[in-house]
Amino acid sequence: MRDEEKAKKIISRVIELLIEHVGLVTPTLAGREVIGGRFILYKYSLGDLGECRIIVDGKRDFMAQMTICLLKEKLEPGILGEEYYGVSRNTGFAEAPRGVIEGFPRGQKLIPKPVVYAVNGIPRVSVESWRLVVEGLVEKPLELSYEELLSLGLQAVNSMFHCVTGWSISERKWEGIPLKRIAELAKVKNNAKWVLVESLDGYTTIIPIEDFLHPQSILALRIDDKPLSPEHGFPARIFIPHLYGWKHAKWVKRIIFLKEYVDGYWEALGYHERGNIWREERFKGT
Repeated sequence: MRDEEKAKKIISRVIELLIEHVGLVTPTLAGREVIGGRFILYKYSLGDLGECRIIVDGKRDFMAQMTICLLKEKLEPGILGEEYYGVSRNTGFAEAPRGVIEGFPRGQKLIPKPVVYAVNGIPRVSVESWRLVVEGLVEKPLELSYEELLSLGLQAVNSMFHCVTGWSISERKWEGIPLKRIAELAKVKNNAKWVLVESLDGYTTIIPIEDFLHPQSILALRIDDKPLSPEHGFPARIFIPHLYGWKHAKWVKRIIFLKEYVDGYWEALGYHERGNIWREERFKGT
């Protein structure tokens, strides 16, 4: 099935749901963009409601993901199903603990175990050949093996994990290399403002440099005293407690320091540039 046909099929379903819940609306194609040589992003205008973004996997015969960004909160949570998300209104509160109850972010609910997301499937990894590449605005590009990372010494961070879709899991013990330590080894240049993280499956996300260098931000290798399992990101994943989970890229293979902002996978679909849980930064413009 051609990419345009896949996108058209999905938008048809969206139109049905919008007509049912908010009245007649006619989406119009506002743009088409290729991301990472593989994913194709379609942007549809929904008039004064906002916009719909559909991302299609150009190498597989199915739609990868979509999201609806509403300027007006007219959809009740859950109407569009698990793969669709409505935008959260900006509550306006600043850093924790304002706007939270006993240190728990607003809009979240505890569940017993994490939901596993693997947009492109779980990659098979040979730890012997895997390398972490660190490049971009650095004076000393790095290529580190799993054993070399372990030799740097692990830092433990006891923290909850919060997904942008509204679920959280209770505190776990995460262990890994402080991201600040990796930046120091690579001698990151002063003009680096953003960090693009790329995974083995082609997934990408973008992180502000100040969040990347936070004292509790780590490249996690272990959880609860065990190596990461394949579904949770083995051999290495990003863990930044104060950012939503889509910033915690799994199966990390490359860290790139940049001067200018670029969209990652979910950012291209309308997710926030930063994703701070205490500010409820779920979508751009909130």
